[in-house]
Amino acid sequence: TSKELIVKISNEKFNYEDKNLLFYEIFKIENSNKVRFLKLFLSEKEYEEFLIKLSQEEIVERIKYTKDLQTNVIKVTLLFETRELADDVSHFIINYVNDYYNNISALKANDKTKYIDVRLQELEQELDTVYKNYIEFKNQNKNISSSPILMVKEQQLQQDISLKKNVYVQLSSQFEIYKMNSIDKSKTVY
Repeated sequence: TSKELIVKISNEKFNYEDKNLLFYEIFKIENSNKVRFLKLFLSEKEYEEFLIKLSQEEIVERIKYTKDLQTNVIKVTLLFETRELADDVSHFIINYVNDYYNNISALKANDKTKYIDVRLQELEQELDTVYKNYIEFKNQNKNISSSPILMVKEQQLQQDISLKKNVYVQLSSQFEIYKMNSIDKSKTVY
């Protein structure tokens, strides 16, 4: 989510003026008299959390985006101290979005894989039952060609077997595709 992204950005160190700094250091939030005054009343951990929270608010103000409803293209505008810093943040955002997208795609593929796996097991049982019914029918009816009703019944059983086999084959191929998609991390959004 966008809130999670802002939190990750604010906790990441970026290269600025040849130093790896957190955004509260880049924005020089500590230089404010009000902030320094609050430092007197907060533990070191609370103070750093407070600085990070302030930097998150500033980051939100510096990242703007628009979405073209016709093309679904999202345009992100970054307003930071240097072009290099904006470039680093944009790469961070792109990587975050790609990881997020890959995780969602993998989860969906995993859910579909589980469903298909259960359905394949059901189909195996159904196929087993249909085969047994067919064998039983053939054993009980040795002279099928002399009876149109038996011929129709045999044809129905064969069609049932054929249909279940086709569904099984289709689901098996989908199972393999979704299984591959659940582990494929190469997809990117851009």
